[in-house]
Amino acid sequence: MFLQVCGSDPLRDEALIYEYILRNEYGIPTRLEIYPGLPHGFWIIYTKLKATKKFLEDTVDGMAWLLKRERKELPPKEDETTEEGDAAKDEAAGDAAAE
Repeated sequence: MFLQVCGSDPLRDEALIYEYILRNEYGIPTRLEIYPGLPHGFWIIYTKLKATKKFLEDTVDGMAWLLKRERKELPPKEDETTEEGDAAKDEAAGDAAAE
């Protein structure tokens, strides 16, 4: 069981108790990620927070854990620049200037 719990979620305590019972009374393997002080749905509302990036990475890691697989790195979004992308843009700009 993979659980992500927000520290300011009204159901936080229930989620923590649920995880505890599954793990200790039923022997079910669990993975628990807690996001202290953050409300439920923060990842949708506060998209630029470092905690949102961590939440999304934890989600992928948690799904990989459930499937017992290694996490694969995702390619960058189109609007994110990479060193390779920057080099290709610089090269294209140089070619255009030469014409």
